[in-house]
Amino acid sequence: MSTTHSDLMLMISRPIIWAASVGAFVAATVLQIATFGLVAPNAALAELAVPMGFVLAAAWLFLPAAIAAFSAVRFFRLIGPDPSQRSTQALLALLLLPAVSMYLGVMISFNIWGGK
Repeated sequence: MSTTHSDLMLMISRPIIWAASVGAFVAATVLQIATFGLVAPNAALAELAVPMGFVLAAAWLFLPAAIAAFSAVRFFRLIGPDPSQRSTQALLALLLLPAVSMYLGVMISFNIWGGK
């Protein structure tokens, strides 16, 4: 009997799935802080045109958390594909984890390098 991808994902325990999902959001926060650390000290964003700077700033804010949320749903299966398999905690986590990730990324970045 062959094992399909969905059967393999059902065998992974819920704590491992939660740890992988939280790890993805921690990595997103670290990426956000590192990106700000590379751009802020040399004022590279200030030299760009306003619309392009706005697009890059929005990407800096939302893209890491969006990628982490996508990976938590798609690869780690934090929420089940069927509505009967979805838990309230997982759905709430998909609302709170990206918000906390973005907030910590901005707060730590601005406190280390300043919000210039």
